[in-house]
Amino acid sequence: MENTLKPSPLKKRDRAYYRQRQKNRVFTELVRFFAEEADRRNITKKELAAILEKDPAQITRWLSAPSNFELDTLSDILLALGAEIDHRIVRFEDRALPNDVHPLIAKLAVALGASPVTSPASALVPVQRLASLSSAIVRNDLNNTESNAAKAIESIKRNDQLGTASLARSGS
Repeated sequence: MENTLKPSPLKKRDRAYYRQRQKNRVFTELVRFFAEEADRRNITKKELAAILEKDPAQITRWLSAPSNFELDTLSDILLALGAEIDHRIVRFEDRALPNDVHPLIAKLAVALGASPVTSPASALVPVQRLASLSSAIVRNDLNNTESNAAKAIESIKRNDQLGTASLARSGS
């Protein structure tokens, strides 16, 4: 029997996103490594340009913004720095889940009674409390500053106490 499920074509938006993400990752790693080597070996962009027989302005362009590097160019830069890139292909379903949480969200979660937050999965704040936080922020037109976050937390705690007191009075 023939497989009747045909794969759907990739969306242009998805292609563009993943292409740019790949460029950003390569660029970030290259700049990070160059900065390490500049500190460790005192190598400058001008010296890197001389090693590669390139115009120093070209090195500055390469290390200033993500671009569509040719693999040969990347290899040449890394060779000049005494390194090579370690390639690995990973299926989406095999990737580890991100374990980063914005520090403000972590503080809010702890203040609302959750265990210390180190990952999105561990942010076990009841949905109603997070909804209350969101509405408090919108209602009070708060900015994302620590002092305003503290005000929002106090507002939520007051609302929780009022809600708990009214539940106790009603016998629920």
